[in-house]
Amino acid sequence: MPKKVTPKQLFDRAIKELKESGDPLRAEHNRSYFKKDEVIHSYGQDAPTMRRLAAGFFQEVRGDWGVGEALEFCERMIGDRFIESRLVGMMVLANYRRQFDTRIFKRAEKWLADDLCDNWALTDGLCSMILMPMVLKDAKIVSKLRSWTVKRNLWLRRASAVALTAAVRRGLYLDDAYWIAVKLMKYPEDLIHKANGWMLRDAGKTDPSRLEIFLMEHRPRMPRTTLRYAIEKFPESKRREILGRKKIA
Repeated sequence: MPKKVTPKQLFDRAIKELKESGDPLRAEHNRSYFKKDEVIHSYGQDAPTMRRLAAGFFQEVRGDWGVGEALEFCERMIGDRFIESRLVGMMVLANYRRQFDTRIFKRAEKWLADDLCDNWALTDGLCSMILMPMVLKDAKIVSKLRSWTVKRNLWLRRASAVALTAAVRRGLYLDDAYWIAVKLMKYPEDLIHKANGWMLRDAGKTDPSRLEIFLMEHRPRMPRTTLRYAIEKFPESKRREILGRKKIA
């Protein structure tokens, strides 16, 4: 019987493959998606390549690993400074979503708090691959997201909104979503304004009337970016009405 691959062995090979198949021109292109003052380390991989690599790694350990080993692998990948390593680690871990428990949530929270997901792509990737499945499975996690709205850490605050989007799209946790939206309005960062707007937009997909009432009530102090994203799915006439009342050019 072949010897089982350890998380450390797969980590070493994953980093080697990411380095060897990287493209310097692609790395420069990847950095263009972020602000000039952000330090982004990239091997130069595109999303399809990362998904292909992650799928291959998972197939290699499928049936041998449990969620604990996948978490150890992801932990090692998250520790690498390159954005592709961190995303591929999350992609592999995401295959074990049915086994996710509070241990996974606590690690995800620590990665955010320790700035290991220190840009919008990593934070949103963590939300979509790790946190969203947990939110859909366990309502108690939503109270944790609410607590993140008062954190100094930007990525925890952004995740408090982004991690809810899949649930509110289904009409779940709308009370929590609107509560979080109010809390996040006070912050100055554009990354928070955008995330808040996306969450509100998705909350309105199953109950547009409630979203419209909320926007009319809070528009005097709502950041312009949040409002613009929140109304994206409204008819054009309704968008003009809301924007006109707020006197946005």
